[in-house]
Amino acid sequence: MNQPRMRADGANEDNIISFSFVDATNLAKPTDGHRHNLAITFKDKDHITQAWTFRQNGEENTMKFELARKVMTSKTEE
Repeated sequence: MNQPRMRADGANEDNIISFSFVDATNLAKPTDGHRHNLAITFKDKDHITQAWTFRQNGEENTMKFELARKVMTSKTEE
């Protein structure tokens, strides 16, 4: 299993923090499959999206994960 290292490219006005591939341990050759980019979008105080880009043999595939804070409600007894 390889372990990619990424560097933050910075944040922009659209509330996105981007990370780019720097190098990886246990990556036999650059064409081997590895995570290559990550973009985290902060939609609001309760929602973020992660977009992970996987690269193998020069081809990229991006998977998105939508995350939401679970709202806890409490019932009061009368």
